[in-house]
Amino acid sequence: RVLLFCFGVWYIEKKGELANIQDAPFVVVSPHSTFMDQFVVPYMCNFPMGVAKAEILEVPFFSSIMAAGQTIFVDRKDKNAKQKVLKEFERRANDPAWTRIALFPEGTCTNRRALINFRPGAFTPGVPVQPMLLRWSTEPFDPTWTSASPSRLMLILRLLCQPVVKCKVEFLKPCIPNKEERADPQLFTQNVRSLMASRLRIPTTEHSYEDAFLSLQAR
Repeated sequence: RVLLFCFGVWYIEKKGELANIQDAPFVVVSPHSTFMDQFVVPYMCNFPMGVAKAEILEVPFFSSIMAAGQTIFVDRKDKNAKQKVLKEFERRANDPAWTRIALFPEGTCTNRRALINFRPGAFTPGVPVQPMLLRWSTEPFDPTWTSASPSRLMLILRLLCQPVVKCKVEFLKPCIPNKEERADPQLFTQNVRSLMASRLRIPTTEHSYEDAFLSLQAR
């Protein structure tokens, strides 16, 4: 919370309530658009476990914080990463010794104009998930962190100069998969994404992190 205060986030407007872990072992957070999301989610979700790209391990300070929170790190270039993460999800979701898992199903930061493809990891175990929506102010400075944004250092410096940065969090009711959704995780994934997009009043797109990665590699 102190870090958010330093970046101008004096107050977080909240709508809805975080469900009990027994009612929703997973919290899925979208849209993911800025590095500050990783501070808001722990604060609002009672310090859950998370999932992050392995590149975060190269970032001083942030990597230590996330490792201490028992974050599951994913190497997005590893062809076996998906199966490894799914096995870890199922293991932790069915073990009451672990706390809840909160993750960004988009797998990368976007500009919040649409919800890109959700990764099905949180939806594969067939347990309830609770959607969490994030909304950030864009005036006088947009905190979005994408490939077209300012450098990480410049973004931090600009945020430190902002007197107020507004953030809104909305918890939706847990989504309980029906028989068809438990049998087809992709169906469950798409239905939850559509619900979140409808609430945010933005469209969905079938683009994914892999599309953006290939575009950057082709430059």
